[in-house]
Amino acid sequence: MVEAAHSRPKHDTSISRFHHSFSQRKGKPVAAVATVRKLLLRSYSVLKNRRALAIRRRCPGTVRA
Repeated sequence: MVEAAHSRPKHDTSISRFHHSFSQRKGKPVAAVATVRKLLLRSYSVLKNRRALAIRRRCPGTVRA
């Protein structure tokens, strides 16, 4: 799962923002474990509730209001 945490922040914007901010505060190894936990909780929620994963992506260059 740690390997997934290293590749996932490049593709999912919410996970990448979380990973980046957490790694600034606690360091990369701790951020990787926290990112794995976040991914596992999302996966568990999808399986438990039997629903599709909602992926929200922003278009590059857009500004959040």
